[in-house]
Amino acid sequence: MTTPPLRIFSDTASTSTVDSKPLAELNFSDVELLLEGDTPVVSIEGLESKVKQQVGQILATAATALSADWTAIYLLDDETQNLILIDQCSQSDRFQQADEIRNLKYSTADLEALTGHVVTLESSQRMEYWNAPVNARAGICVPLISNDIPMGTLWFSFENELEATQHRSALCEVIADRVVDYLTRRLAPSNSQKHSDMADLAKRWQHSRLAQTHFEIDGWDIQGWINPEAPVHHSFYDWQSGAHGVDISIAQAQGLSIEAALTAAVIQTGVRATSHEFLSPADTLERVNEYLWRGCTGDQFADLCQISLDKNSPQVTFSNAGSGILLSVTKDGVQELAVNEAGPELGVMDYGEYENQCCVTQQGEFLILLTENAFQAIEGKSKQDRISKIQRTVGKGSRLTAEGMIKRLRKLTLNLIDEDATIVSLEMTPRQRIFKMGETQQLRAMATLSDGRQVDVTELTQFQTNSPNQAVVDALGHVTAGQSPGTAAVMATYMGRVDVLHVFVPREETIKSYPSSQQYNFIDDHVLNNLKKLNILPSGDCDDEQFLRRVYIDTIGTLP
Repeated sequence: MTTPPLRIFSDTASTSTVDSKPLAELNFSDVELLLEGDTPVVSIEGLESKVKQQVGQILATAATALSADWTAIYLLDDETQNLILIDQCSQSDRFQQADEIRNLKYSTADLEALTGHVVTLESSQRMEYWNAPVNARAGICVPLISNDIPMGTLWFSFENELEATQHRSALCEVIADRVVDYLTRRLAPSNSQKHSDMADLAKRWQHSRLAQTHFEIDGWDIQGWINPEAPVHHSFYDWQSGAHGVDISIAQAQGLSIEAALTAAVIQTGVRATSHEFLSPADTLERVNEYLWRGCTGDQFADLCQISLDKNSPQVTFSNAGSGILLSVTKDGVQELAVNEAGPELGVMDYGEYENQCCVTQQGEFLILLTENAFQAIEGKSKQDRISKIQRTVGKGSRLTAEGMIKRLRKLTLNLIDEDATIVSLEMTPRQRIFKMGETQQLRAMATLSDGRQVDVTELTQFQTNSPNQAVVDALGHVTAGQSPGTAAVMATYMGRVDVLHVFVPREETIKSYPSSQQYNFIDDHVLNNLKKLNILPSGDCDDEQFLRRVYIDTIGTLP
């Protein structure tokens, strides 16, 4: 069989060598798909042998990182009719018989991937249905794209079935980007500054489209936040005000970095276009879904949650497409709203059948809206674990403003501590204080890390008291002294580290001249100092009869 003509994209003018970088250096926030166009086209013979070798090393390393049994690269021929096997790495002999030339027309998974999606096939039935190149229990097909021009696909196959996870898909995307970099020689140092400039330009463009971070309407204080350090976002938040109140939107798009950013922009434009029609949240989702479905930009999928606040009523109307999380914070704690009642993701089908849901809020209560990515970033093995983590962080919200709530959630969804850093110590401020009855003090907990950094973890720390009559403490670290004199210990716990605040609540009667007392050892020093803080006079020396009575009671529990 004659091999179809094949060409790949390469910078033939460059004489720079390509540096080999281990997989551990790959950056999950790669945005190098925003690159210059007009790249020269050369034949496969023009690909340096060193680059071929490095691509093979990437495949071997990727197979190990993903526990894949077979990895392979397929590139498109000149006529864009066939996919040609360029290189493969196999952990099993039965995968050596992979199809070397595949007709693109019948390569269903590859066609879907080349629209810009990572295609995950979780079972052997799906592998067969989607015409995978090998017979395996599961597989992942990742597009190889350069300057928005499809080059081919990267395949990973597994002998065991697997569940689709965002972490695995993100790693596959990064590996595919690195393969494209090596094939097109885009790791040349001369291009790095231009790549960085293009990424900064994309970042500024996205942030220019965000709503202001703070908005107030009668009865509501609205705050939004998106990580300003992230290079290119898959999500956005927005709100539109009108005579009836305000409509709030939060969305998260799927796909490769640039495609997802553009999808988010399309959705935001669609939502804004409907704002003047005063549609209900469900009708807005239907309209935007139709906008995506009938658009000419290819397959686009996203989560979108739409909320409508009526300025003349405590009722909130909302509708959810996909996996956004809507939480209510009341005096009873944190609860998820409309569990398992969300409609399908936008773009999945031509008619989503979205429904409106309602809830009634009271003054001092909060609604928290999180994208799936933000919610998954919170530490926890299950949804309930993460909600409990939010509960411990924000409490009942009664003493928080919207800005304070955002501050606490922000620390939950960001990676405060690097994986290679550990907690060395926890220090609480203050560590000792004399309180007036009913007085309140805000505590601060600082964690010292093994790399020398100090992190404020007050909002993530658990607090408890050993004597509620003398002092109580809430989830936010506010200590309030009781109405009874005495001492208490308030304990702070974070990541296995502990520190203690010693609370003294003295008697209201002051002692103007504290009498001197004979001290026999260092224990007497501590006892006397504590008695002074509590405005309590020390007892005098006891006689032999009192001493014997005390010893008997302490040792055998009876009178002499």
